[in-house]
Amino acid sequence: MANVQKENGFTAIANAIQEELAKTRIPGEARQVLDFILRKTYGWHKKEDNISLSQFVEGTGLTKVHICRSIDKLVKMNLITKKGNALSLFTKKGNDGIVTYGFQKDYDNWNTLPKKVTLPKKVMYVTQKGNLTLPKKVPTKETSTKETSTKEKSTYLDFVRLSDDEHKKLIEKFGEKDSGKRIERLNLYLGSTGKKYKSHYFTILKWADRDQAGNRTEDEAEAENAKWKAMEDRLRAQGLK
Repeated sequence: MANVQKENGFTAIANAIQEELAKTRIPGEARQVLDFILRKTYGWHKKEDNISLSQFVEGTGLTKVHICRSIDKLVKMNLITKKGNALSLFTKKGNDGIVTYGFQKDYDNWNTLPKKVTLPKKVMYVTQKGNLTLPKKVPTKETSTKETSTKEKSTYLDFVRLSDDEHKKLIEKFGEKDSGKRIERLNLYLGSTGKKYKSHYFTILKWADRDQAGNRTEDEAEAENAKWKAMEDRLRAQGLK
């Protein structure tokens, strides 16, 4: 049985803040990161604290990619403050960069997420002759929010921009660990060169294809090059490249 005693330490948070947090919808992983920031700041009677990614990993059990995505969401919601920018994930000595984080206690300035709305899944329309037409999808606040969140892109680490759908596809294709390494690789390249790409998702896929090019025959490599050229032409036609 855990020996939990107030005398062993506690985090002092005003009741008004706790009440507002209870009313605020925060994604699960983002809430874990927020709780850890509160522990590292208010838990030590400080307004801000220097917290490295390795500390977040140890304190939350989340991967660095998910932590960075959660921090980005908390900053957009104005629940936390962030000072500094970890340009490189790892220094030559193996220690990752440290950034200063704090909690935004003025809840009037929080940018809360819209609440979920439960509406009928299908609406039946009646024609003038009284015949029922096929069910039609009706845009609701819930579905509109879902579509928007799928298209909106979050910042991973410092520079890599991916939508939730693109990040999910990378994990399905490469696995969570390998996807994280590929995102880190692109992040370091963007930070060190200042180069810009319209689609970071397609850049990661193209780099992965080039990594495997050495194991392919000449005909296979030529076919892959033609495929990527066609994809680039489509993106250029859509104004994405």
